[in-house]
Amino acid sequence: MELLRDAVVAGGLSRGDFEDDVVAAMTPSLRDNRVARARVLMVAGIWDQVIAPRSINRIARRWHVDVRWVPHGHISLMASRAPVRDTAAFFAASLRHPRVNV
Repeated sequence: MELLRDAVVAGGLSRGDFEDDVVAAMTPSLRDNRVARARVLMVAGIWDQVIAPRSINRIARRWHVDVRWVPHGHISLMASRAPVRDTAAFFAASLRHPRVNV
């Protein structure tokens, strides 16, 4: 994503613009999570070429959640049985619990 950010900056935005409220609303690492921690599952691929591990770690710290690192890239993560199975199980368990207000 750094290449994309560099292209946007080259197009006229400054790096400081990324912290503007309008842009920050779309930047998870600049906003607090409004969902109960028990209802958040963060799975990341250790070989992801799209989202850097430091970005994932920054979001996890900001949101106070753990990351489940799996040996995948950005796309292969969604095609692997184990992460998909675990994610489906997480959603099934989450939907059984009463709604959590935050």
